Amino acid sequence: MQSFGAALISGGINFGVAVACYRQQDGTRFWPFVPLTVAGDMGVTVVIQQIISMLITSALCHGDINGGPVAPLQAPWPPLLHLPSSPSPHGHLFGPLRASSPDGKPLALPMGRAAHSSAKGRWFFWALRAACTGSERDNWTAKGIGARARVQRILWTAVHGGALCVLSFWWYWPIAIAITAPLYGGRDLGRSWIPCVIKAIFGGVLALLTNPIMALMAMGAEYNVRMAPMPLSLFLSFSLQHGLTPFPSWRRCAAPTPITSPSSQRPTARHTTRRGAASSDWTPTLRCPRRHRR
Repeated sequence: MQSFGAALISGGINFGVAVACYRQQDGTRFWPFVPLTVAGDMGVTVVIQQIISMLITSALCHGDINGGPVAPLQAPWPPLLHLPSSPSPHGHLFGPLRASSPDGKPLALPMGRAAHSSAKGRWFFWALRAACTGSERDNWTAKGIGARARVQRILWTAVHGGALCVLSFWWYWPIAIAITAPLYGGRDLGRSWIPCVIKAIFGGVLALLTNPIMALMAMGAEYNVRMAPMPLSLFLSFSLQHGLTPFPSWRRCAAPTPITSPSSQRPTARHTTRRGAASSDWTPTLRCPRRHRR
């Protein structure tokens, strides 16, 4: 559904919009903005379609995962847990709140590979992780949340789609222009079917390329992966190659419910890898026993 089905639906919608805009319009050209521009239309389509697709795809995928028909991935995807989930170690509006140890003392949030970066560096790495990974904040149709939280999640998901536009616009639109401009750059396209066909094909191909990625981001969101079964060897090999803690140990350390017994091990907000970088920054947990390490 999030591949060819999305392409057919998106192509049909774009075709209908193009028929309403171009079929009765005289003097339509490829580049000039007056009266209508085909090149500019494709640029706007990249932005609007990805924002709408992010809202719809996130709602459908998170709903199916929580409802049971669709299983999450067996490890977070993309594997960006080494980047900070908050722009500040003291908690932030755009990230997790500051963690607390079992005795109530505040703990600094792990910054991962950005631990020694400047404030701008932490913001950059956080924005990269936030734009390229899914989270529970994209699940704006979740049950049991209030109206304010739902509106916040809708806005966050729309901004998330806009961030993907910033990352992907620079190859979707130029490639489309490189294909169509030599063919129709100097022609009068008014009252013809050519702009409609261009918009339909472009919208369908755009959905075919972007919707599967958005679906994978939802299926690989950290809070969805907690329900995953045994991990794939693909992620184990990735962890070993990049010096990260193997996933079975990481999953035990990043359990959804933190250990709060004061008689347990010394509390910490993260466990470290061989390189000293945080391998996870979900809920604060206690340091893993050595038998769980590899």
